Amino acid sequence: LEHCFNVPEVLRNTVRLLKVGGRVIHHTPMNNWTDHGFYQISPTLFFDFYSAAGFENFKLRLHFINGQEERQIEHRWPDDPLPYGIGRGVRILCHFTAIKAKEVNIDKLTTLVQRRYRQHFGGEIDSLHTDARQQSRWNKLQNSIKKRTFFLRAAKL
Repeated sequence: LEHCFNVPEVLRNTVRLLKVGGRVIHHTPMNNWTDHGFYQISPTLFFDFYSAAGFENFKLRLHFINGQEERQIEHRWPDDPLPYGIGRGVRILCHFTAIKAKEVNIDKLTTLVQRRYRQHFGGEIDSLHTDARQQSRWNKLQNSIKKRTFFLRAAKL
């Protein structure tokens, strides 16, 4: 994916090629992979795109590589929001899988907007996501703690 210039078309072709019940697998650079392909892919792209494309059973593992040491962390989405800055110079790969649950007209996904911005500024939000503006202070505190806990686990490398 990171080696192809037109990422949206690659993603749409992937959805077109899979039958319902098929599994998509991506293992792409996320952070600190300078000069490896055109892009470093945020997991948010996978979650938001494949959610809108009718996929479910999302799984994400972050693969940290620091010299000869490697470590992986499993991530639960959307319950565990990813922190903005992780890795601190460590190379990170994103290993994402999902299963196609239904057929969706993906040609309509040309104007997909990131879930976080839809929640903050409004717009269509599908049934898998909650509106952040309606979260209680307790929920916001819990999400903040989850982000910090994830960040601390990732920083141990």
